[in-house]
Amino acid sequence: MSETQIKVLLAEDERNLSRILETQLRKRGFDVAVAADGRAAIDALKAEEFDVALVDLVMPEVDGIGVLREAMGLDAHPEVVIVTGNGTVETAIAAMKLGAYDYLTKPCRVAELDMVVRRAFEKKKLAQENIRLQTRLSRREEFPDIVTASPNMEEILELARKVAASDSAVLISGESGTGKELVARAVHRLSPRSEGPLTDINCAAIQENLLESELFGHERGAFTGAMTRKLGLFELADSGTLFMDEIAELAPRLQSKLLRALEAGEFFRVGGTQKVSTDIRLLAATNRNIDHEVAEGNFREDLYYRINTLTITIPPLSATSWSGSPSSGRVRRFGPRTCREILPGVRNPMARAPVSWANPYRWKTWSGRISRPSCSGRIGTKAAPRTPWGFRPRRYIGKYALMGWSDRADGNY
Repeated sequence: MSETQIKVLLAEDERNLSRILETQLRKRGFDVAVAADGRAAIDALKAEEFDVALVDLVMPEVDGIGVLREAMGLDAHPEVVIVTGNGTVETAIAAMKLGAYDYLTKPCRVAELDMVVRRAFEKKKLAQENIRLQTRLSRREEFPDIVTASPNMEEILELARKVAASDSAVLISGESGTGKELVARAVHRLSPRSEGPLTDINCAAIQENLLESELFGHERGAFTGAMTRKLGLFELADSGTLFMDEIAELAPRLQSKLLRALEAGEFFRVGGTQKVSTDIRLLAATNRNIDHEVAEGNFREDLYYRINTLTITIPPLSATSWSGSPSSGRVRRFGPRTCREILPGVRNPMARAPVSWANPYRWKTWSGRISRPSCSGRIGTKAAPRTPWGFRPRRYIGKYALMGWSDRADGNY
């Protein structure tokens, strides 16, 4: 394969010097275009993509610094080398701060110019390759904790991609252990707010009198023990995403305050007298039938419509259909990451499960049954917990337990 020809823009107002440099650069294999002044150089950069631009500092119409500014504002900008016969240290520093690759003084040898152009091109290639790799990585890691061979789960992930582009609130519903939090994190990762913070709270895990302070913060002296001001999750999630798990567990009083905060984008800290403004996107999740909760009067209807702008409903594992082995199912990495570090050679036993198996267990329950003995470091051949498809760990040997898997019912080897 032939070497890629480097495209060079030569912006030089001295006609004789321009012809000499053009001829010498072409002899060295470069594809050279010439601009007689700064304005022509800018027009050429906008009309065509170049790898490297050699720009004279002093030119009519627009000087070299002006060309550099215009060049750096382009999406696919070239590496710019400033060339001048009367440069100063201050000018060189200014050019480098604006993004120039190098700064050369006249007269410069053609060999030196050749070396600088090739190095500048290598830098541009590395930058482009970095962008390509980051793009691939971001695509691959859209759902780093969710790997699936299930058609209906693929539909859920495609819906998550679509709703991520919006800034509207999303309600994620499904049984416990079906991956609601993983989907919420994926929505944040793919959203325009991905550079902002993602804060989360489980509304069912915190007492009502503490939950308000966790969400909205409190002022010093607001209650006994409030020695300092505390920022709530609404403030910490500013310009990012707030994920509220088990939102149906909120008490009616907190539902009213949450509704006000979402509608107005402002709230009072507990014990505070000044409004606090914040800009968040809300992702909420529940394992309850929230329509039933609204009908029963346990959840405010107006809040329900506020958080239910977009909906993602995750089916239970038992209703999941597989197009391949459940080893690639809608689950986290098999076992906790700490166990994966202790047991680097352990393979996922779900890979040997029948394709037609419908999981009667929630994933969190079953992964706990597997990881507990594998991380305990027990010695011996005591039978391990049986999996739904009849597998057991082969045996436990020292702290590097779980050496293999057996499809024999007794599990003793």
